[in-house]
Amino acid sequence: MSDSPLSASPYEVLGVPASASQEELRTAYRRMLRRSHPDTGGSDALFVAVQRAWAVVGTPEARAAYDRGSSAGEAPHTWAPAAPRTPRPQSRPQTRSYGHPGGFSRERYLTLMREWAGRGEPLTDPYDAALVRSAPREIRHALADAIAE
Repeated sequence: MSDSPLSASPYEVLGVPASASQEELRTAYRRMLRRSHPDTGGSDALFVAVQRAWAVVGTPEARAAYDRGSSAGEAPHTWAPAAPRTPRPQSRPQTRSYGHPGGFSRERYLTLMREWAGRGEPLTDPYDAALVRSAPREIRHALADAIAE
């Protein structure tokens, strides 16, 4: 049972009119469950549809919400990706060699970068774009491996 206007309403799935009492609704649900259960020769799809229909109109509160036109406590479905929970304070990768994906590769990159730049010179930012572009190919590949992990 989807949210499409062409799909059957929960009342149609259960085989009762929308004006049915709560007791008639419960009886129809139990009857449809027995009839559609896969172990008794019913259809898997119908069995799931009956369960979803009962979830939508099974309780008086959920039924009232459905009859008003809103879902019973469900958030509207959207295809957009969820927003990030908290903004990341820094976009540069942080180096840890144990228990962190890519940590070993990042340590290897930093070691190679320090050796190439010179041991006496401290590196203020080993991930600086200009510095990375000027580094030898092996060091750039080490950084690419670290980012890929």
